[in-house]
Amino acid sequence: MSPSINAGQWLWQSNDMPQRGDLAIITEPDSGIKAVKRCVALEGDSVQIIGGTLYINGQSKTTAISSIKELSPEWAADDKNLQKVFVIDEDQVGFRKGWWKNSSNQTLLYLSAPNDSFGHALAASCKLKSTTASFAIGIERGKTKFRLALNAENSSWSLEMFTKTRQRYEVIEQGEIKGDSEQPHELLISVAHDQLVAKIDGADVAENIAVELPEDWQPRESSNTEQLFIALRDECEFQNVQIGCQINYDISGNFGVGKVFNLTGDEFFFLGDNSSFSRDSRHYGAVSKNQIIGVATKLWPRNIDDNGWPLE
Repeated sequence: MSPSINAGQWLWQSNDMPQRGDLAIITEPDSGIKAVKRCVALEGDSVQIIGGTLYINGQSKTTAISSIKELSPEWAADDKNLQKVFVIDEDQVGFRKGWWKNSSNQTLLYLSAPNDSFGHALAASCKLKSTTASFAIGIERGKTKFRLALNAENSSWSLEMFTKTRQRYEVIEQGEIKGDSEQPHELLISVAHDQLVAKIDGADVAENIAVELPEDWQPRESSNTEQLFIALRDECEFQNVQIGCQINYDISGNFGVGKVFNLTGDEFFFLGDNSSFSRDSRHYGAVSKNQIIGVATKLWPRNIDDNGWPLE
């Protein structure tokens, strides 16, 4: 909970049920350990975490929580270090003025060291520089493959899935690219647990698309078949590449990237203020009324250098 609460401080509590934003003392449902967490959602609410933002009932900024991270980057979004992550042919793709530019008709960049954690997310910004340009980001694990593409030729986007029977990508969702030509667009694709998430400029373009784990995937065995990739065709540029693993927010394998968590009539959802390092409802799920000890009403001491039981 740092910096809201530090070691050695004391809390007063009431026996009330928390409201959204309250600090509460709870008993963790899985471990039985007493903990102090912040209530972010109440009975009947829906909870979702997308792109580092907390959504309650579909609305963001409903609480004071601002440090939630959905993607914990394995590599920082420093594009100069992209060659450490992807196999890049410098004769075809060069870095200039903060953007990677394609100089060939078609280039495909693959993750240089595949990671075995199923539940990757890949994000990038791109510009389509000619009327025939296209840009795509994708994820594959064995025979399961998805890609999210922009195509300047018909000003369209498409979400595509590779089919084993036809050995090709087929469109499962498509639409029109919004905005002017050559403007930057933000793309994100992720497969976590049984959920596919795809976003263009912050808008969801994959809704209720279930993903089955492929037969050739063994989660505890090493694998070199999972890949993230970037595909460029004709004149286009990209930057701000970010890669993350959906590791922390599992909730028994049921809270993937962008997953909606619906609370029942006696459930509450808690997060730690220092959410990057917190163990909370993202891990052990909702907290019921009988697991809530009380609401923190006062913190002592205000000055953490003045530890000890308060006199007042």
